Amino acid sequence: MKQGKITTLWIPKGGGIKTTTLQALVYGIKKLKPEVKMLAIGGDYQRNLTDTLCPGLPDFCMSLREILTDKVNINEAIIKLEVCDFIPESSLLSGLDLELQSFLHKEDRLKEALDELEEYYDYIFIDLAPATSSITINALTASDQVLITARASRYAETGVQFIPEVLKPVLKYTNPNLKIAGVVFGDVARTNLAKGLIQRITEYVESLGSKAYKTQIRHTVEVEEAQDCHMSIYDYSPDATASQDYLAFVKEFLEDE
Repeated sequence: MKQGKITTLWIPKGGGIKTTTLQALVYGIKKLKPEVKMLAIGGDYQRNLTDTLCPGLPDFCMSLREILTDKVNINEAIIKLEVCDFIPESSLLSGLDLELQSFLHKEDRLKEALDELEEYYDYIFIDLAPATSSITINALTASDQVLITARASRYAETGVQFIPEVLKPVLKYTNPNLKIAGVVFGDVARTNLAKGLIQRITEYVESLGSKAYKTQIRHTVEVEEAQDCHMSIYDYSPDATASQDYLAFVKEFLEDE
């Protein structure tokens, strides 16, 4: 079944606010457009997205590992949550590269699985680990766009500069229509150093034909507090600067439709 927009959130850098931004997107879109159907897919063996969206879910549950290795149909792995449908993560995802070695067309397996979805989703979001792995290539092959999430740091700048090297073979061989949606900056401190790094990263992303989102997510402790409570930032602290910033970013994201 043809689906709505499929977005992979990725930066080849640990601590790149990928999971935090995905949470803000699904909760924010649900807040603004409660009628939409969304599917969130966890692709990180560290299970951070699962810990927030589905706390208490045991490890070794059905995940992308079972889907991509033909152990289950994708529809069997979906958990129904109030905010969205969800394919959770398993720590066994860390060994998926070895498991897929003998499979033909292994980079197309997620795309093929999404074609088998029985429900229509307006938005599908895929959360990835920073490493470039079989899951990364599968996600980029299946997606309409990649959303870069970045802190204002030198390491994030290095990660962003590595992205074209990963996208080049994907664009050539598996998904020539993949776009870079843009870069969103989070956990931003109001310092001259952060300002300079944001400017440099923005200029680099613009050189790739994309953009930086105007909304920047200011640093606030409430984001981590909300995650510790397994809550949406909008419910935990609706007046926090991060709640206001993330909701503004969600509106900007939706304007690209």
